[in-house]
Amino acid sequence: MRAGLEAPVFLDVNLRSPWWDRDVVLGGLAHARWVKLNQDELQTLYPGTQEMDAAVDALLADTRLQMVIATRGARGAVVRRRSGASVQIAPPARDTQLVDAVGAGDAFASILLLGLLREWPLERSLERAQAFASAVVGIRGATTDDPAFYRHFRDRWEGE
Repeated sequence: MRAGLEAPVFLDVNLRSPWWDRDVVLGGLAHARWVKLNQDELQTLYPGTQEMDAAVDALLADTRLQMVIATRGARGAVVRRRSGASVQIAPPARDTQLVDAVGAGDAFASILLLGLLREWPLERSLERAQAFASAVVGIRGATTDDPAFYRHFRDRWEGE
């Protein structure tokens, strides 16, 4: 990292075998403030851990991350801060028909990052990220050409 550059770094881990190396991934996290990964990726990085909490603890111990965000698909997400504070979020209660999971993780990450940069309370950021990701799984592909899909979220969050 260049001296004087104070931009926060958000890393969305995407492990695709055989195109990754544990040391490279952990090295990339050396300058990150926040990381988002899914439960499978977390347990792939820490294969000896039986529970997700232990894997998150190990990741925090091996890095200087301030926050680990672990998505769990239909079970929502868990966020743990370096301080030990933890927040869990579940998908909204409304029925969402799963059409295609492609893009759900990126959708979640994009809104969470928006909330971090806009300094929304973490719980609000997570609720919005989960709601957006839950809507994305209801469409074919990671995006849609229908602006009304996005306008719905933008209008609700405008000015915050």
